[in-house]
Amino acid sequence: MTTNQNAVAREIRPRHAAFAVEDIVEAVRHVRAAGAELLRIPANYCDDLAAPYEFPDGELETYHELGILRDRDEQGGEFRRCYTDTVGYVFFEIVQRTGGYRGYGAAKAFVRFAAQRR
Repeated sequence: MTTNQNAVAREIRPRHAAFAVEDIVEAVRHVRAAGAELLRIPANYCDDLAAPYEFPDGELETYHELGILRDRDEQGGEFRRCYTDTVGYVFFEIVQRTGGYRGYGAAKAFVRFAAQRR
């Protein structure tokens, strides 16, 4: 690629907007029922998530069904999020932060990147 091609490629990377919600499971179900295509998260993500944490019965299955990613920080704050498929150069993110979580889920960004490249 030429320098100009690299500059153009950087400019057309997908952009996104995030929407904060109080209950991500309910919000994602509404978005899906309205016909939005959601990013499919690999099945092994939930298996890997189950290793270090305990979850109430059915919670991991719900996360897998709806494509919800989850992070926890050192203070016990949690960050849950879900992504729409990319349309053109735009995708949307639905997020829920609890327990004072202030980050952006960088530890699990590779899961989203891999799913978007499928």
